[in-house]
Amino acid sequence: TTVTLPPGAGTLRRWLLEPATPPEIRERQEAVEDLAGRLDFRQNLEGKGRVLEIPDPASIQRFLEWAEEEPFLSGRPWIVFAARLIPVLTGGLVLAQWVGWVSGPWWVSGLALGFVFATHFRSKIHPLMERASGGQERFGRYAEVLKILLEAPLEAPALRRIQEDVRSSPVGAERELTRLARRVAWSDVRYSAMAHTPLQALFAWDIHSLAWLERWKARSGSHVRGWLEALGTLDALSALGALRGDHPDWSFPEI
Repeated sequence: TTVTLPPGAGTLRRWLLEPATPPEIRERQEAVEDLAGRLDFRQNLEGKGRVLEIPDPASIQRFLEWAEEEPFLSGRPWIVFAARLIPVLTGGLVLAQWVGWVSGPWWVSGLALGFVFATHFRSKIHPLMERASGGQERFGRYAEVLKILLEAPLEAPALRRIQEDVRSSPVGAERELTRLARRVAWSDVRYSAMAHTPLQALFAWDIHSLAWLERWKARSGSHVRGWLEALGTLDALSALGALRGDHPDWSFPEI
């Protein structure tokens, strides 16, 4: 029997090397017994794990650090305020020229101001976006495995607790990862000069994109590590459940 996810390998390795208390052992045994009789669930979980491209641990670690650290914009609300004000100013200048209040295209200066203002923070913002984007692309591969976990009618207390841990964010892990993917896609516009340049000039796009990512982080960033640990625990228990299912006559000691 084998684990199929990197978090599961780490969890099983730790269990084999570190002693557990009798209550922990009995709880794991109960979970293993539950999973031993759930062949379809175990095979579905293993199948999804085997077809996943193994995420880069370094990228996952950078993503976890980004998710848990203080948001860049939280102590700088004036940046977001200015990013909202500049497009309003530009729109006002366009309207002023259209109705004849001003004679020249002063709105061009608004576009230039928006572009220069947003670009000024690029050296700070883009590395943060890179960490969020790289981690989401890799961590997001676990979304289908999380879905399998959440939909399973598990009964053992340890397994039910894992499910609750994954549901710990306001709308659940799978939906939160979907939301993050959408926000990362908005930030990835920076890779297209044809789209990014006008959006940067019109709306200070990078600043708004980072604000959307950091609103996600404020809501769910503290839960990400727990989701990863829950997957590791489930994968390790499932591997032991497969061993129990394949060899029901093997010793299952009373603690």
